[in-house]
Amino acid sequence: MKVFEVEIVGRETIKPSSPTPDNLRRYSLSMLDQIAPPVFMPLIVFFPKDDLMTNEEKIDRLKRSLSQALARFYPLAGRVKGDNLSIECNDEGAHYVEARVECDLADILEYPVPGLLNRLLPFKLEDVGELVAAFQVSLFNCGGLALSFCISHKAADALSFFTFINSWAAIARGDIRNLVTPCFDSAAMFPAVDPSLLPRTMGIVKEGIATKRFVFDAAAIASLREKYDAGAAVASEEPYRRRLTRVEALSAFMWSRYMASTQAAADEG
Repeated sequence: MKVFEVEIVGRETIKPSSPTPDNLRRYSLSMLDQIAPPVFMPLIVFFPKDDLMTNEEKIDRLKRSLSQALARFYPLAGRVKGDNLSIECNDEGAHYVEARVECDLADILEYPVPGLLNRLLPFKLEDVGELVAAFQVSLFNCGGLALSFCISHKAADALSFFTFINSWAAIARGDIRNLVTPCFDSAAMFPAVDPSLLPRTMGIVKEGIATKRFVFDAAAIASLREKYDAGAAVASEEPYRRRLTRVEALSAFMWSRYMASTQAAADEG
């Protein structure tokens, strides 16, 4: 992977397209949110150059649709209160960064190194503070771009993270039929507790961590899909069960290997 430098060319705040009603100005954290480590959850997606829109047009659409998405997912435009009990939904907005990268998209995607790719994120994962959401668009020499997301783990888990992303994408496409109405009721199911009773969160562990990249080509994915799809069909009582997705098949493989390794360790112990 080619070593690259990122030049920040602009920063701004994207606010919701409409104000949050007064009765929704306080979003209570659930107990699960309270014990979540104070870090950003990251994601980077890459888009090659196309001739449908210029990058300037893409960026303008991204920012306008983000503003609309924040109006629906209003806690992401707020700030985490220091008492670890709530998010103040004050419409202060999400942080937006625009950057330029002096290389082509292919230079970093052929053999990507996760640690270097973190340079495309708007913040370090532990620099979360009271901010709930931040985004960065990085433009490459080839005309491609990277869109990176940082969302506080206090405000979202993996499911709600991708629900927001899918909704933002639908708004950007003008596909209002696929908009999901978010439900902010986790505190009702898992009520918050006195912060003094919670275990101390340790944040991100940086020492003794090894990063490895495993590549599954199309043939390997197809083989796993066939294997686990056949097993699921035997176990299922539904006559017309849908086929497993590639993500489901790979997830089944990873979990089966994890269970096998822990069982082997238990047998040795």
